Amino acid sequence: MDAQNVKDFTGLITAVRRAMDEYLYSGDLHGAACAAGTLTSRINNLNTIVAAYETREPNQKDRFEVSSLASTLAWLQSDKDVIRDFAEIKIRLPETDFEKAHPVIGRVGEIGALDALHMLHRGALEIVLEGNSTPLST
Repeated sequence: MDAQNVKDFTGLITAVRRAMDEYLYSGDLHGAACAAGTLTSRINNLNTIVAAYETREPNQKDRFEVSSLASTLAWLQSDKDVIRDFAEIKIRLPETDFEKAHPVIGRVGEIGALDALHMLHRGALEIVLEGNSTPLST
């Protein structure tokens, strides 16, 4: 794993989480609230890892955390409540360092909330864990 990729990915997942805020309080959205809480928890873990990179290199524990995050993102994409709540929702993503470095995966502007979860899942697997500078597919 590359420390810069982890840092850039943390910025991307944080941008996606912030973009969800406007939908969390509009009705009975249990799936959206679950996704937001889960992402917030994982962002906190990633921020701890990024801060540790000031004094050390990435290690197996970091790799396990990102692997676990990828599994969590796959689960969120398949959760019936998340799918129901995010099916028609579009979020607006700002430009991020991740998107600049990996434009095939990273997105800017309006994107479906489920597409955003898919983008995060691909980014965690293909860029952060596998270290591909070019994604495996478009």
